[in-house]
Formats: sequence, C-alpha cells, structure tokens
Amino acid sequence: MYLYGASGHGKVVAEIAEECGYSIEAFIDENLSKKSVLTYPVLHEIPPYDIEMLISIGNNKVRKRIVDQAEQFHYVTLFHPQANVSRSVRIGEGTIVMAGVSINAVVKIGKHCIINTNASVDHDCVIGDFVHISPNAALGGNVSVGEGTHIGIGANVIQGIKIGKWCTIGAGAVIISDIPDGSTVVGNPGKIIKSRNIKNRIVENMKLKVWLSSPHMGGNELKYINEAFDANWIAPLGPNVDGFEQDIEKFLSGRVKVAALSSGTAALHLALIECNVGHGDEVICQSMTFSASANPIAYQGATPVFIDSEKDTWNMCPDALQEAIIDRMAKGKKPKAIIVVHLYGMPAKMDEILSIAAEYDIPVIEDSAESLGSKYKGKACGTFGRFGILSFNGNKIITTSGGGALVCHSQEDKEKAVFLSTQARDNAPHYQHSHIGYNYRMSNISAGIGRGQMEVLADRVEGRRKMHDFYAEICKDMEGVELFSEPDSDFYSNHWLSVITIDETKALKTREDLRLAFLEEDIESRPIWKPMHLQPVFEDAPYYGGKVAETLFGNSLCLPSGTNLSDEDRERIAKVMIEVLSDKKEYSVSR
Repeated sequence: MYLYGASGHGKVVAEIAEECGYSIEAFIDENLSKKSVLTYPVLHEIPPYDIEMLISIGNNKVRKRIVDQAEQFHYVTLFHPQANVSRSVRIGEGTIVMAGVSINAVVKIGKHCIINTNASVDHDCVIGDFVHISPNAALGGNVSVGEGTHIGIGANVIQGIKIGKWCTIGAGAVIISDIPDGSTVVGNPGKIIKSRNIKNRIVENMKLKVWLSSPHMGGNELKYINEAFDANWIAPLGPNVDGFEQDIEKFLSGRVKVAALSSGTAALHLALIECNVGHGDEVICQSMTFSASANPIAYQGATPVFIDSEKDTWNMCPDALQEAIIDRMAKGKKPKAIIVVHLYGMPAKMDEILSIAAEYDIPVIEDSAESLGSKYKGKACGTFGRFGILSFNGNKIITTSGGGALVCHSQEDKEKAVFLSTQARDNAPHYQHSHIGYNYRMSNISAGIGRGQMEVLADRVEGRRKMHDFYAEICKDMEGVELFSEPDSDFYSNHWLSVITIDETKALKTREDLRLAFLEEDIESRPIWKPMHLQPVFEDAPYYGGKVAETLFGNSLCLPSGTNLSDEDRERIAKVMIEVLSDKKEYSVSR
C-alpha cells in the first residue's frame, strides 16, 4: 500500500496501517524534499500504474481534489484495532477510523473521511464524503453531516442535528441547532460567525482555472499553418521551417545559425553528440533545473556531475564549478562539456563561467529553454556557449505546441545537427546510413505556429515582465517574502516564471500554505525544480557545492505568469496571496 502525503497526519496513518497488518511500500509526496519518512521511502511523483493507496492528508478539500484528479487508484479503508465499530456500520472506501473511536449501530459514513482518535458517533448518523471528525468530538444519534465538513476537537453535536456541506465546527463548540451549508460555528452554544452560500461557492468553482503558464496565441499562427496545408508542406521540412529558423536567428543577433527541432531535449542531445560526449564521459550540469537538462547526458552513456547554485541568480555557482573541474581532473576525468541553465529566464553569471570553461578548454552548452528574450550585458541568452538550447513547449514564452531549436555558431554545426535529426541518411540514391540518426526535426506545421508566435515574442517578453512587476507590488510590504529578481543591470530576465521565496520564520507561513491556498481556488502554482542531485534517478552522481539549491527548493514557489491572464485572474491571485501572507485586506489591479 502507498500513502499519499508524508506530513504529520501521514505518520499517524502509517502507524495505523502497520497495526492493521498492511505493508507500506512508500509515501507519495511531490513537495517534500526528504528521501524517507518513518523508514519508508518518499516518492516524488505518482507511480504510473494502478496501486493500492490511502490519502494520508488531513485537509478535506485537498483529499477531494486528489480523488477527483486520480481515479486510477484502489483506495484502502482502515480500522484501528482499538476502534469499537458496530457490525451494522457502513463505511466508504478511503476512510480512516482511528484508535478509541466508538461508532454505534446503523451509522453510514462516506468515502475518504477521517474519524479521529476517541471520537464517538452514535446510532443512525449519516456522515458525508470527505468529512473530518476530530479527536474527542461527539455526535448524538441521528445527526447528519454534509460533505467536506470539519468538526473540531472536543465539539459536541446533540441528537437529530443536521450540519450542512463544507462547514467548519470549531473546537469545543456545542451544536444545538441545524447548521446551513458553508458555515463556520464556534462557542457554547454554537454561534455562526461566518456563512458562505454554497450556491455562490459552486459559481466560484465554475471559474476557469488559472494556469501557471499557458499558451498565448498571437493570431497569425493559423495563416502559416494554412499556407502549409495549401502547399502540401506537411513533412519535417518546408518554407515554415526555413522561415522560423531565420526569424529566430534575426531575433538572437543575426550571427548565429539555428536548427529547428522536435524539442529542447532533442537539441541538447545533439549538442552533446557534437561535443563528442560518449559512454564513460562526464558532463558538468547545473543541479537546479528540470530533468531534461540532465537526461540527454544519460542518453550518451555519460555521467552527470551536478553543481550547486549561487544565491544571486540561482544558477550555476562559478566557485563550485571550478572546484568540480579541478577535482574531476585530479581523478583522471576531465569533463567533456558544461551545461549551464538560465533558470526561469534569469541569466547565469556567464563571464565567470565562460572564463573558467576557457581556462580548462571545456565547451559550454547553454540551456536557454526558459530564457528566450533574456540578455546578459546586452547579449541574448543562448548565444554565449558553443551551443544554445531553446524550447517551444506549450508552457514556454512562445510555443510551437512541442518543439525546440539548437543555436549554433557555424553553418557546419547546423548542417550536422540537421543531418543527425533526419535519421542521418547518407547522400546516396538508396537509403544508406553510416551514423546513428534521430527523428528530431521540427515539422512544417509546428514551425508555422512558431512563425506566428515570433511576431509577438517581444510583446510576450514585455507581458511576462509586467507580471513580475505585478508581483513586486503585491510583495513589497510582505515580511519574509522575496521576489526572485535581477541582481543588477547586467542581467535582463524575460521572467518566464515569477518566483517567490518565503521565510517561514518571518512570514509565519510556508510555501506549502500558499500553494494549498491557491489549489483550493483552482489557481496553479508549483514548487521550483527539485535539484537533480536530490532526484532518485541521479542519487549516485557526483555533486559539488553546498545547500543553496536545496534550500531554495524547500521555500520557493512559482506563481502564475502567463501573458494571457485577465484582470480578474490577477485579482484572484492577489486575494489569495494577501489572505495568506499579509495583513492587508485587499489589492486592486490597475485597469
């Protein structure tokens, strides 16, 4: 059995599962940096197969959201051996009944409920799904409790009372009259201090989801796609591919050559091949990044050597880089390449990194998947290294649906990349191959989307930077909250994603508090990339540096940053942030 959630409640549930004779395979917790809890491993992503699971999270809304989004699981129901449960009780899947609980005859309890320690539920009660009855709470006979309601520690509900959906009954409250949906009740006798109409809640829940970074079409994409259909140029070559490459070259400087490919990962793979990286080699890679920066190293049979971040740009630390090169060379392993990432659009300290790379004659590959439009000292990111990598995935600043590009400094390097990306077919009348090739070329249709997107790229950069300004205004007076920003005027970020760090000792809230508050309002936010040296797949790889990247991962959150967010979307975002992190009551978006 797997337990979804490794917090304090998860530990309690784990012990109950053990006492019930279950074998726990692992915790699942996508936001916890620890590798194990209570001797059990922590998985940081959901296994892609049908598993037996129990949600070990106390928050009713979060449990419901997980169930709504993860239908493939088989949910376990747990009864602590020291619970006293009548044989006529009916209990739904995923519900947990803890030690000392007493449940009398003909009670019906829904799915995914928590009946906590020493709670008592008398005869004929009906408990809806996703209800939490806290320790020492007592329900008289014939009480009904609606979906999602939380009944606090030591609360008492007299016989025959009806409590609506999604209510909060405070600790120690005594409920002597019916409670409508959406109410918050405290005191003895219970008094409603807050009421939220469920009909209004339903309307609010019908609002469109606010995405972290969704595609934003410019309007002319369809024109280029139609031209491709009209001319029957559907294959991975054609006028749109040529035009898209030229558009990117012009945007970057006009002195580079660009090969349009199927993904940024494909571009990085080809860059490593052109740098002659092979089996048994080592490649230095920034640890704070998405796994696609490191995976192509493994494709080549090489070993990644991960480098910590520095605090100014969160990118590769030059000091740790030099330390790693010296140590690897002392061990007889000179790295074959250096992969530096411009994280979330923030340029790395390229002068220092390039100087170190030149000292040891190691080629630099820039992972600029997130930084199209960013500049360092006035020069475009992606044009500093021997190769640059661009991504046009659906969440990037511009998109081709899926796609990427390799930025080269010579026609020869571009031609080799195109050759390898089209299955490395030799120049012969028949199909002859002298090299291993790949199906990595971008299609003319995808390139048509890209041509339309290039027309609005400057606007998209400006729009992302305005979203960063929006967050700067919100966060300026928030104690313990810092917005990730350029360290000085040498750095110009496209702010692909705006990111904050939260010092919980000052803010008295955590990153998780804000993320879960966003989640309840259907607003997407995400922890920053989990460093590669902490990933299970790379746990044996060498690592150099301290705990900068690890610390940032633990307290940082990516915020919705799309250029197509409406004023209403921004109002919703601001409202949540202010409610969680500030004493201010409201924030108004300038229209």
